[in-house]
Amino acid sequence: MEGIIISENVERERNRKLETIVRENSPKLLSFIRRQVNDTMEAEDVLQDVFAHLTSGIPSIDDVESVSGWLYRVARNKITDLFRKKKNRSFSELDSGTDRQYIESAQSSKSSAIDDLWNESVAIAIEEALLELPAEQREVFLLYEIEGLSFREIAELTGENISTLISRKQYAVRLMRELLSDFYEELND
Repeated sequence: MEGIIISENVERERNRKLETIVRENSPKLLSFIRRQVNDTMEAEDVLQDVFAHLTSGIPSIDDVESVSGWLYRVARNKITDLFRKKKNRSFSELDSGTDRQYIESAQSSKSSAIDDLWNESVAIAIEEALLELPAEQREVFLLYEIEGLSFREIAELTGENISTLISRKQYAVRLMRELLSDFYEELND
């Protein structure tokens, strides 16, 4: 009987920790995801996947050194998975609300369609370049450039020292320039 009570207390404590983690991290994590995923519903799905992974992916929350850093890494992986799925769709599969909205706006205004196409082309090129970055460089680049975190905040999140993070970001910027150079040359021709 005593073992059951202890087990129930451990489970209650785990649930309290999970609730606190979700409550404290949801707004910033959703904001981070929304900056990379344009569709609100998809962003919320990614957030739910991250927290589902938290509840099922680790036996003990105490085993994770930096829970928020772990959550951002999982979120980035889930976003990458989402982009990979989208990248593999054929034109005939365009049936989501976002795709329909794009098609309708393109039909309603040529200049708007050109702007949309331009923005989409740039976004796709950047997303593809980001996927080419090594994971550590992509992580620092996204946290600094997209999420707006300082190197000190990133160091606290990841456990890396600041000089390492600065180097990774510099390498990421150089590689992004290389990866995007052909795209920009095509646009200027």
